[in-house]
Amino acid sequence: MLSGGGSVLRSFAPRRCAASILTRKIAVLPPIKTICTDFSCTYLTSPRVLLVFAVSSFIFAVSNPICATCRSAAHAFIPTRHIKLIAMSALQKVALVTGANRGIGFATARRLGELGFKVLLGARDAKRGEEAVRTLRNDKLDVDLLLMKPTEHASVEAAVQKVEADYKRLDVLINNAALMDFDNKMFPLNIQRMREEFEINFFATVDITNSFLPLMLRSSEAPRLVFVSTPLGTHETVDRPQNKYAHPNLTAYKCTKTAVNMYAHNLAKYLEKYPEEAGGSAASAKVNCCYPGYVQTDMCFNSQEAHFTPYEGAETSVWLATLPADGPTGGFYHRSEKLPW
Repeated sequence: MLSGGGSVLRSFAPRRCAASILTRKIAVLPPIKTICTDFSCTYLTSPRVLLVFAVSSFIFAVSNPICATCRSAAHAFIPTRHIKLIAMSALQKVALVTGANRGIGFATARRLGELGFKVLLGARDAKRGEEAVRTLRNDKLDVDLLLMKPTEHASVEAAVQKVEADYKRLDVLINNAALMDFDNKMFPLNIQRMREEFEINFFATVDITNSFLPLMLRSSEAPRLVFVSTPLGTHETVDRPQNKYAHPNLTAYKCTKTAVNMYAHNLAKYLEKYPEEAGGSAASAKVNCCYPGYVQTDMCFNSQEAHFTPYEGAETSVWLATLPADGPTGGFYHRSEKLPW
């Protein structure tokens, strides 16, 4: 429920006070909170007030992103200045995570859902995708399945049309889907298997980005594009000790991610340098690559030695997906640290 200042408007205050009291009484049922919008410029206030605080309806369901002083009780009175969600608008933001039915992608979908996003869980397999969506919905997260075969352009285009028809917008695209062929050795390198790895890791990623970007620039005030990558695809970091199992193996995988890194870098620079040519909200878009870390997943070699859980591995993707207007673009990051490449 919305409440407001009690000392400014005497006739307005009693009604808002009553709303706050009512909230406290019924908050013994599901968690219900009262929100103060602070002094906002609306048709109810003076036009001289320039500062506007937009409040989204989904704030009511969010518990993790608010500060400790407001988390103590379901019936707490919460000033909106304590809300930690970044770049919120009056409409719920929509995020698409590809390859999200398991591992880091699934954890990323969960973390975005916990922040109040409508999450589209991208998956190729309907059964696995539905199981993942069911799990997240059981935790009261707003998640829908988006079936899409990344290597089939017709399937990608159909997914774009569905998102535009059903949700009218797309604010965040996290390109997470990837393939890692452990058995394709350096010599002799199987070229056909290398092509297959490039098809999913690079060309499908480019196709998905190309296809969804026009919708993002038309519908989102602050588009955020994130490419999940690896330091195995960079000259500066490939020889680090933690990469002992991957070097000099995984040649095809490394090459695909090197290509992804450069594509993302060029896309960021293009949107930054030619926003009028790109159109829409290109000037406010952010494009970055991220390294989730050595994560305990099925895709990770010797995952028993991995340092991070999938939920921890999703941290960098989510940070880049929620960057503020003055956040970075065109970089490669791990847990907010910029990586060289």
